[in-house]
Amino acid sequence: MDWFAASKKVLNKHHFVYRRDGGTDQRTNLRLVHADCHRQHHAGDSKRTPE
Repeated sequence: MDWFAASKKVLNKHHFVYRRDGGTDQRTNLRLVHADCHRQHHAGDSKRTPE
């Protein structure tokens, strides 16, 4: 299996400032995170209250 193809499945792009909060897809607003870590990070999003 090609390394890039394998790693692409376990990495997700994450926005520092969420798009729903006005964040962009510019590289300065993105980071790569492990897919499981990304899911855990967003697990509580539905409980988030608007500021």
